[in-house]
Amino acid sequence: MSGDIGAKATCSFSEDFSNYWTAVMYFNTRNGTYKHVPQYPNALLGPLLAD
Repeated sequence: MSGDIGAKATCSFSEDFSNYWTAVMYFNTRNGTYKHVPQYPNALLGPLLAD
């Protein structure tokens, strides 16, 4: 994949440092359908966040 991953976002928002909502994300598959992208809290990502 080349370029900015977030370049094809369909929504925009301004940061207000609140954490009471999250945007629902969908993946557009090759056959044109959309699949819900599951969300995981940072605490469950464990070593994926380690530098």
